[in-house]
Amino acid sequence: MEETRPIVKYLDKEALILINSSVIQLENPKSELGGLLHCPNSFEYLLGIVKDDDFFPTLEEKAAQYCFKIITDHIFLDGNKRAGMAAVIWFLERNTAYLEPLSSDNIVNVTLSIATHKMDLKKLVNWIRKRIRFSESTTSQIV
Repeated sequence: MEETRPIVKYLDKEALILINSSVIQLENPKSELGGLLHCPNSFEYLLGIVKDDDFFPTLEEKAAQYCFKIITDHIFLDGNKRAGMAAVIWFLERNTAYLEPLSSDNIVNVTLSIATHKMDLKKLVNWIRKRIRFSESTTSQIV
């Protein structure tokens, strides 16, 4: 008997734009850069490749791909590091998972490591894998 995989709830174009707009508005409510694309081709590529189970079969790999591509490809005009990590959190929550409580410093260190090419995609997947938790109802915690 074949194992059935749970249906993955992906982040669509509108969700990712909302994430970017939200993280920018939190820091600078007067900014007009929220949701504006810097690299539309990379954005479209991300929306498609993350759904490819041959390349990214697990939630951890899909979550990492959202974060990694947003940060390294500078998909938006502003807020890519914040949007990348927020996309991980939102994607996991949509799929009844969450990251263990993280300090703000930990999040900043990870996103800066990605942006400065000190953390590659494989390391990010492992970082998420060590911190992911699954539940029926999720709430992420950042301390």
